[in-house]
Amino acid sequence: MLNSSIMVNAALSIRNFEKKDVAPVLALAASLTVSRFSTKHGFVEYPLPTKKELAEKVVGNKYSFVATVHDEAIGFLTAYGDDQVLRFEEPDVIAMKILEQRRPFVYADQLGVARPYQRQGLGEHLFERLCAVMAENKINYLYCGVAHAPLKNIPAVTLMKKLDMRLLTEVVDESGLTFGIYSKLLA
Repeated sequence: MLNSSIMVNAALSIRNFEKKDVAPVLALAASLTVSRFSTKHGFVEYPLPTKKELAEKVVGNKYSFVATVHDEAIGFLTAYGDDQVLRFEEPDVIAMKILEQRRPFVYADQLGVARPYQRQGLGEHLFERLCAVMAENKINYLYCGVAHAPLKNIPAVTLMKKLDMRLLTEVVDESGLTFGIYSKLLA
């Protein structure tokens, strides 16, 4: 159950992305992006897409969600089916490794929660929604990448454990960052 600070009289809504969510989610993602030298956890030097690029990936995508309180974006989960990952213009090393795995799958790319709402269960609820939609669509394989070095994203690794996801492998991107790829068989 989410802490009362998020639940604010059931004001929390988790829903699929709409066009109006793109700009606030990009702003939230930018606020969570950190340098490889940071002691804060976040999106390590993650290249932000343009509004158009993000909208094309998430609006109408049944696997991507935004969490809002009083219509303000406080969190999001962007995830893609294997058919969509295959169409990525420039897949990163994580996506390329996941494409080698069993299909059909969903790749959970980014989980972002505004700092005041972190570690209150919102990420878990976003993943629960994703897993429910995956089950409805008979998709059994879920993959996710988490920063492992230079700073291991311990809150994300803890969430992966809560979700019963296991470390499949590690990959190193072209800039030297190391990511763990986690997987889960839903059925």
